[in-house]
Amino acid sequence: MSTPQVQCCRTISYQVHIREGYAWPEAHPVLQRWATTLWQAAERLHTHPQLFRHGQARSNASSTLTMLAELGVARLAQGQAGGGWGRPEWWASLVGGSRAALFRHLVRLVRKGTMPVLVAHDALWVVSNDPDPLTAVPGLVMVRPWQGYSVGYVDPLPLSGEVQAAFRTTDDASHLAQILDTLAREAFP
Repeated sequence: MSTPQVQCCRTISYQVHIREGYAWPEAHPVLQRWATTLWQAAERLHTHPQLFRHGQARSNASSTLTMLAELGVARLAQGQAGGGWGRPEWWASLVGGSRAALFRHLVRLVRKGTMPVLVAHDALWVVSNDPDPLTAVPGLVMVRPWQGYSVGYVDPLPLSGEVQAAFRTTDDASHLAQILDTLAREAFP
């Protein structure tokens, strides 16, 4: 029997706390063109790395696209006097939809017998005896890039005493995710 590994898989989502919601009988795709443009730029960047050969530039562009999406959504929640768009109902709809999609996906995973040990921001972690992330959770990581989840660590993080201690002693999911990411970078530079 092999040693259990901690697998990390990441997707695009936003961590928020929903306190109330709004619903309207009609919809207007006001932000559709903006979102589509950002998504297509990010998809091209990730699926055609041969067109963008400079690794640091590709990483900077990816970070910038993520930041643009996050700042755009955050501006919806800010009041107009504070420089925002003053549309908290749009913000709630976008962010609530993202959270609902994540929970719907988690329910499917659990029904198939996979229980994530950590969900933080845009990522989830599972413990598996299978070191191959493509087969550790069947169907989670797609072979096709830029669709669904991708592998968070090049090599799975061994379920070491240090990793186990982090799970036992850290209550905040975001902080635990940072610890695991740091441990993975140290283990596999």
